[in-house]
Amino acid sequence: MTDQDSPRWQRLTLGFGFWTLLALSYALSSGLSSISEGYPANWLRALSWNLGNFWLWMALVPLVGWLGRQTAGRSWRRFFAVQVPASLGVALLQMAAHLVLFWNLSGPGQMKVRTLGQYMGMEFAYSFHLAVLTYWVILAVLRGMESRQHLRDERLRRTQLETQLAQAQLQALRMQLQPHFLFNTLNAISALALADPLQARLMIARLSDFLRLTLEERHAPQVPLARELEFLACYLGIQQVRFQ
Repeated sequence: MTDQDSPRWQRLTLGFGFWTLLALSYALSSGLSSISEGYPANWLRALSWNLGNFWLWMALVPLVGWLGRQTAGRSWRRFFAVQVPASLGVALLQMAAHLVLFWNLSGPGQMKVRTLGQYMGMEFAYSFHLAVLTYWVILAVLRGMESRQHLRDERLRRTQLETQLAQAQLQALRMQLQPHFLFNTLNAISALALADPLQARLMIARLSDFLRLTLEERHAPQVPLARELEFLACYLGIQQVRFQ
């Protein structure tokens, strides 16, 4: 597994855990509700119903996210023109798959209805609006997460651009200052070559170190403090000789 795949697997694991815990909480609530009403709790039926229901929604999350991205940044008219039919269609698809799956797993013998059509009609009357509401909740959560990620990416991109701009400005300033500094230093060395050869050789050595540090750190985004102090010492050493 690569480093890029690791966050994806983490998101999948968190998503699976979230939907499973949600299903378990609903199954527990259903069982306790039956006990409080004086009926024996059918834990297996409650688990199969809720796990099938929420796991199907988990499988449909990528589809809801894709539908949400189709209307991102569009007008409200376009948004509702796409999302209202999509919510009805996805809710219908999820409920049909869930009811068929639950019917086959539990068997019609445990139901008061005799046919799959009667069972689906009864469940649609009670639960279809909840499926539509679930679609809109998932859509709102996904759009909020994507908007937050987009805002974070924009801030990171802006920070990178500001850093690049500052580096470009610093490089431009160096390019403006270095020719004048270099010419003045060479003139000072020329003047000291006959009057004070020792000081001239000292300035040549410090100028050599100064140019070496400038070329080495020219494209570095960050420079250690020790290198900056060494750079500053060379500069001040040259200036000290020039302005004794």
